Amino acid sequence: MRYESDEFTASEVTLGEFMLSRSLVGKINQSSVLPVADLANIEDIPEAEFHGSSIYLGEDPSLPQIGDLRITYHVVAPTEVSIVSSQSGQTFEPYQAAAGGTIDMLEPGRVDAGMMFRQAQQSNVMWTWIYRLGGFVLMLVGMAMILRPLSVAGDVIPFLGSVVGAGTGILSFLIAAPFACLTIAVAWLRYRPAIGASLLFAAVVAAGIVFMLSRRGKSKSTATPASSDTQTIQTDKYAGLKSENVDQAASRPSGQLNSDGIGLADSAKIEQTAKAAPDSNRIATNDLLKKGQNYFLNGQYDQAVMQFSKIIDTGGNRKVALYNRGVALFKQNKKSAALQDFKQAAKLGNVKAQAILNQIAQ
Repeated sequence: MRYESDEFTASEVTLGEFMLSRSLVGKINQSSVLPVADLANIEDIPEAEFHGSSIYLGEDPSLPQIGDLRITYHVVAPTEVSIVSSQSGQTFEPYQAAAGGTIDMLEPGRVDAGMMFRQAQQSNVMWTWIYRLGGFVLMLVGMAMILRPLSVAGDVIPFLGSVVGAGTGILSFLIAAPFACLTIAVAWLRYRPAIGASLLFAAVVAAGIVFMLSRRGKSKSTATPASSDTQTIQTDKYAGLKSENVDQAASRPSGQLNSDGIGLADSAKIEQTAKAAPDSNRIATNDLLKKGQNYFLNGQYDQAVMQFSKIIDTGGNRKVALYNRGVALFKQNKKSAALQDFKQAAKLGNVKAQAILNQIAQ
């Protein structure tokens, strides 16, 4: 490009008897277009011609081509301004506030000092909330990126990916919102204690609600309905097993064994064995079963296998324990060992194990 844009500032800009600092001069932006008729020595550029309020360098202003230039001049004429700054001799410099900021304001025209301070406060409030909103958005995006692998994993099933994505988006908002409020509240505790404390309380309450809802959802997922003693286990050859909650019997005498059930065993079969066993053996078997089920729920399949193995080693209900251990082994992708446990459980009369073997054989 033959000519670049440039800005020229007067070496001395005065306000009455005072010289304005460079920072204040830069804030005078009430410019107007300089008429081209006022330009001198235009004849020094032969190919230049006037076109409206600009100088055109090219063949035809009505048919601009690549490489043509349109030059326009803007000028800041002498005008009235109002400033709030610190006087230093015959000039001004930014006032250093006790809070750490500086005051160096300029407004065009005659403006009351109080009005200038009010406008500055409004501008500060606006930018503060813009920064807060930006921080919240960044926090929300960060949480969404952390949870993004979940929705990507859900994309294996077409519709499931969008559902999981919506869920992670809501979860990201529920996590980011309390933390954003917490950050704002901590900053406000010093300057606006009442508002800061209220916002901090609201953030803690919101975080508590999110935590309680998550705990409630988890407790519902592990709850056992009291309707029947049936169980559903699905298998797709060796692709993997899906286990669901075991329904407990609707009525049972006191003293019988209760199972929290995670789709591992038929609770009715456990009860029949437990009634015939000594109390100490029954309690030990029940404890081991519950420990194994809890480990299974938490994804600690190796620990679950150990608990079910102890039931087998101590002479507990082998039919139930073998079946349970088979499910846990299958979750660990130890398919051969799981198949052996299913076969032994089926030989002992476990109907569910036999059903799995039948499905695998198909």
